[in-house]
Amino acid sequence: MYVHRLSGVTISTTLVNARLTTFDKIHDTNPRELEMIVNRHPPFGTQIRDAVARLPKYAISLQQCGGRTSQQADLVVMVSLTNHTLLSGAGPGGGGPT
Repeated sequence: MYVHRLSGVTISTTLVNARLTTFDKIHDTNPRELEMIVNRHPPFGTQIRDAVARLPKYAISLQQCGGRTSQQADLVVMVSLTNHTLLSGAGPGGGGPT
C-alpha cells in the first residue's frame, strides 16, 4: 500500500485494520479520528490528509475505434490528471508534490 511511503509500515497496517484501504477513505476521514486510529497527536491527522490530497489523481478512458477484427482492435487511451489545479499550486494546499 502506498501509505507505507507516507507514514511507515506500522501506520499503514493500522489504517488497513481500520478498513481505511483507499486514499479516498483516508481523505474522507476526520483528522482527529485518524489520530485516534494510529495513536498520534494533532496535527498528524491533518498532515496525513494533506499528503493524500497532494497525490496525483488520474482518469482513464478507453475508446474502441475502427479497424477491428475478431482478434484486433484499434483503441484510443486517454489519461488525464484530474487534480492538476491543486498540484500546480492554485488550489488549497497547493505547491505541488514534494
